[in-house]
Amino acid sequence: MCESGPSLLPGDIDSELYRGHPTFFYFISSIWLNVFGKSVFSGHLFFMVSSVLFLLSVYLMSLKLSDKLAGLFAAACLAINPYFLTQATFMLPEIMVGFLSLLTLYFYIQKKIFWEVFFGTLLVLTKESGLVLVGSILLVDFIRIIAQFRSKSWIGHLADFSFHLIPLVFVTSFFIIQKIKLGWFFFPEHMNMIELDWHKFWNKFSSIYHRTFENDGRAIFTYISVAVTIWLIIKKKLSSKETLFVGLSYTFFIFYLAFSALNFFTTRYVLAFFPIYYLLFGFLLYKTFLNIPWISLPVILIYGWIAIEASSKTTSIGDTSLKFINVVNVHKEAIRYCEEADYYDRIISTHFLMFFNFNNPYMGYRETDIRFKNIWHYNSEVKDLVIISSVERGKRAEELEADETLALIKSFENDYAWCKIYQKKKKNESPKE
Repeated sequence: MCESGPSLLPGDIDSELYRGHPTFFYFISSIWLNVFGKSVFSGHLFFMVSSVLFLLSVYLMSLKLSDKLAGLFAAACLAINPYFLTQATFMLPEIMVGFLSLLTLYFYIQKKIFWEVFFGTLLVLTKESGLVLVGSILLVDFIRIIAQFRSKSWIGHLADFSFHLIPLVFVTSFFIIQKIKLGWFFFPEHMNMIELDWHKFWNKFSSIYHRTFENDGRAIFTYISVAVTIWLIIKKKLSSKETLFVGLSYTFFIFYLAFSALNFFTTRYVLAFFPIYYLLFGFLLYKTFLNIPWISLPVILIYGWIAIEASSKTTSIGDTSLKFINVVNVHKEAIRYCEEADYYDRIISTHFLMFFNFNNPYMGYRETDIRFKNIWHYNSEVKDLVIISSVERGKRAEELEADETLALIKSFENDYAWCKIYQKKKKNESPKE
């Protein structure tokens, strides 16, 4: 989009690049890159600035809902979260989704409808998963209308409810235009990944719940939060605004888990949970220990120690782990090897991520401007070279590793990350042992 010009319309760039998602993320990123330079540094700078503003917003919003120490807790916990730290270094939409989710929820709680609708619209135009928060707001608002139906105030709530529909109008228009231009509403490959089998859905739901609310030392905070919430409700210690915040947060958590389990999912998508999760826990901490405000400091230290310990011992090398840098390094080494071996005209089959590492000159993996002419996804037939790595594993990668018609010609390793280059054997070569 840097080259073709900023656009919010579907189909103005190759659908393989934006995968059918709404395009606000690409729109705003391309504006930044056109202004500050089309370089890897400029791209990362944009997300570092966004991440700092994100953390500052978490602190300021928690300050409004609770106090300084609760704000410090929420911001500090997010700052040491490995999902946040890793995504802050990437050019992916998850930081923006989390940031816009936080702003949308906050302005709804503060009853600033214009800003809530504004940021809610940007949220759903960044990724359709934003519909979960917007839908949760609509559900909570609908329940409030029903509860106040006999009073005069229900008419005002009905008017507010109609404003909350504005983000739906924008995102629906986007998908209608996409259908007209490209022939489909949602990216076909992702539609094939929708999970309708109950058993598989529940297993996926449970897995996402575990990695979101229990991993990296969060289990104890999750169950303390639930217990404290029940206690505050029983003791009637929540104001109407506080009840709205707590109720909407839990509603969002449940529906986002269900949405994630139903659709195509990768771990980084759960980043949208964390700012609201820490904001909620900081608030509950504040409400529980009003007379002991300093309690936040030891809690921050305990959680920080648990999170850092868990992160240092992890064997994960995915894009929510700080060890993903090792994956970047072995991928760079593999591409540099292909450049030095003059494989520009060879037919190279590889996985999704490496496909873009080879083809996109702005990603910084290539040392030269010479384009590789034949890069294919390895789901198709392997005709010459194939590159497999420790990420995006699946049945096809396992089949290729066991294929006796392929010979390993080069391997790169860095801790748990690795990348291997195979070559199709000639007919007179013996199969590998």
